[in-house]
This record gives sequence, C-alpha cells and structure tokens, in this order.
Amino acid sequence: MSAEQALKNSHVIAGIMLICQGLALVMLPQLTTKLLLLSPLETAQAVQYVRTTGLAVVVIGYYYCVAGKCGLISFFRASIIGRLTLLPVLLAMIHFFSVETPLIILGIQDLMTAMWSYACLKAYDKEQSKLKQ
Repeated sequence: MSAEQALKNSHVIAGIMLICQGLALVMLPQLTTKLLLLSPLETAQAVQYVRTTGLAVVVIGYYYCVAGKCGLISFFRASIIGRLTLLPVLLAMIHFFSVETPLIILGIQDLMTAMWSYACLKAYDKEQSKLKQ
C-alpha cells in the first residue's frame, strides 16, 4: 500500500469512528453518556444539546471520510494540527472549567488517531520528495 493510500485510509477510518460516535449521541444520548462515565442527562434540554452535538460530530466525520476518499492533503495537515491540540485544550478545560474528567477518553482517542495520521503524512511527504528527485 502506498503512503498516500495509508494517509487516506487513516482519515476515512477516523471519519467512520466519528460518525459512529455522533450517531450514538444522536440516537442513544442517555446510554452514550453513561458509557462515557459522564453525569446523567437530567433535563430534556441536556438531551437536546447532546443530540445536537452528536449531529455536529456526524457532519465532521463525514468531512473526514470525503477528504480521505478525495485525498485532500491540505485538509489532512490542518486536521492533524487540530487533533493534536484537542487533548491539551481538553485538559485545560477540565482544570479551569470543571469539564468532566472522563472526556479525556475522547481526547486520547483523537490523539492516537492524529499520531497515526501524522506518521502516514510523514511517510507520504518522504515518498513525494523521492518522486521529485
């Protein structure tokens, strides 16, 4: 498999994961928050916010899938930077704003997929530099 195909696959798979997580939030918000060890959703408004967030996650996952299938290298570079900064920002939010600690699970997942994509991007860049010579 070429480095470009590995890079594309890393984003398609990350997108599929996001779509699945978003759909879980949309369809089963109470169960999903329970599985994430978060506080129970006590009001209908809280459930609506979780479902709305889930819908946004589905759309972002769709963008990742499309970018992966189309090979949008500039999107890959931008997304890796954003995904690498998610965990530190999440940790700051936990410290300063009392965001629930179990959300670290999502930050770690994003960090791991970002590191995978970063390794694929480095291999792609190396492959491209060899082709230019």
